[in-house]
Amino acid sequence: MLAVELANEPHTSDNYERKAGLQPGSLIKAWSCEMAHYIKSIDPNHMVTCLHAAHHAVPALLPAYYMTCF
Repeated sequence: MLAVELANEPHTSDNYERKAGLQPGSLIKAWSCEMAHYIKSIDPNHMVTCLHAAHHAVPALLPAYYMTCF
């Protein structure tokens, strides 16, 4: 096994996050980091990845989609 993939292109509606007063992508980022930390606590020997679909994001907000949890 090379890695654990949390999800393939997870996303919420940007309107859902905006209505909640959040930056688009922030819910997925928080969930991904929480799950990555949990998986790494159980299995520190494998990579954890999550392919994010940032094609619908506003270009100025793209850095929110590219993250490092560790």
